[in-house]
Amino acid sequence: KAIRLGGSFCSVTPDDGTYYQWQEWTGPVWERPSIGAHWDSYSGNAYNLIGGWGPFEMIDYAVALGAEPVITTTMTSTPDEFADLVEYCWANTSSPLGRKRAADGHPEPYRLRFIELGNEQYNHNYLEQVKAMEARATAVGAAGQLHYVFPSNGGVTGDDITAAAALNLGNRLVT
Repeated sequence: KAIRLGGSFCSVTPDDGTYYQWQEWTGPVWERPSIGAHWDSYSGNAYNLIGGWGPFEMIDYAVALGAEPVITTTMTSTPDEFADLVEYCWANTSSPLGRKRAADGHPEPYRLRFIELGNEQYNHNYLEQVKAMEARATAVGAAGQLHYVFPSNGGVTGDDITAAAALNLGNRLVT
């Protein structure tokens, strides 16, 4: 009942993650600088498999199938950039990013509930990113809606465990 867009989509190549920042994937496909993105392949070949297929197309696809969309992002986004993602997805058109989403052709909120903050690595900025996202979710009327997926299978460790528990998000912090 869930579909995840991740892995190669949130690669840190070719330029340390900026290529896969969520902001690069908004608006009409034909106007995006991200057209031509590809999954890295083996033996030096590249396959242009994702071209205009980004996180927002995947969210619409999953919803059309009746599945829960889960997007994986590059962990290189700042806390403010992740908070902007929440606003873009959830805010009404009285907000600047809600207006941008509507102008991009999606007048209704995306209602994305599961966001992985990185891909298969320990994200040392995870807790700060989550705090910023949760604050913005509250500001745009989406309090309690988001689940924050930690990208390392080992989960939060060390001093981060106490800090994560202090957020009081319970099962909305996901490994």
